[in-house]
Amino acid sequence: MNELLKLLTGMLGANVPVAAALKLAPILAPVVIDLADGDAHLSAENRLKLQEEIEHLKERGQL
Repeated sequence: MNELLKLLTGMLGANVPVAAALKLAPILAPVVIDLADGDAHLSAENRLKLQEEIEHLKERGQL
């Protein structure tokens, strides 16, 4: 979970707005499930999905 928080705050700043979290919810849901499987590290696939979605939302001015 720390890895997820570090990724989010690294890309979005220290305070992740609620609106940003809601926009990322469809991507975050499977990531949280991935973290809940007992392995506390993000898979490379989920890390990439999250990074790409954050970049797309930034490009569209939604973050």
